Amino acid sequence: EIPCLFDGNLDTKWCVYKGNKSGTPLHDGKCWYVEFKASKPITPAGFYMTTASDHTVFPDRAPRIWNLYGLKDGWWTLIASYDNTDTPMYQMTNLDQWTGYWAINVAKGEYQDFRLEMYENWGADCFQISELGFYF
Repeated sequence: EIPCLFDGNLDTKWCVYKGNKSGTPLHDGKCWYVEFKASKPITPAGFYMTTASDHTVFPDRAPRIWNLYGLKDGWWTLIASYDNTDTPMYQMTNLDQWTGYWAINVAKGEYQDFRLEMYENWGADCFQISELGFYF
């Protein structure tokens, strides 16, 4: 379930695939997204994702291309965009519970509502991550 992304427990995960109600596909079926709200408006410098505890068994489930949005004035504003296609797969997939850190690289600012859209992974029919959070 979506709360697994924010429960602080590296043994739980958010795993989305067709038919899994814990993920929401976009209308065009080309990506999965999750929307979430901070307890108050925040101005993050970046964000992190931690891979699942069974990641070495399923390394191809790691996100490869994704966008992060913040809600501003009623519109989803792109705040970070990443394409790790040129990153060697092993850097993101060789360890269970590996944490990667990425900067807010498009539109820094204060946001309370967020949306993570995942477009591609490393070849699996689903995505999985254990934790998602921000750093300041």
